[in-house]
Amino acid sequence: MKLTPVYFEVHKLPEWRFKKHKVSGKIFYRKAENDFYYVMEHPSFKTKNSLNEGKSFQSLEEAGKAAESWLDLWYSIQGRVLSFGAF
Repeated sequence: MKLTPVYFEVHKLPEWRFKKHKVSGKIFYRKAENDFYYVMEHPSFKTKNSLNEGKSFQSLEEAGKAAESWLDLWYSIQGRVLSFGAF
């Protein structure tokens, strides 16, 4: 999964965007806590925020890998659920 850095003058901190399996997401850096977290959006699950589950990451790579593994799991489960409709 490719992370694209985006820098906004408003909050002076970079964020990284990604898209996989038609799910768009962002990884943010929290300066006060010195950690990273991700937020993902899709119509089937609305919003997924790693902070809501108490998960934050020490590096950008860790946050990216965690987001990607969650997306892969979600995509495989979604495929299995949809395959039952064919019977």
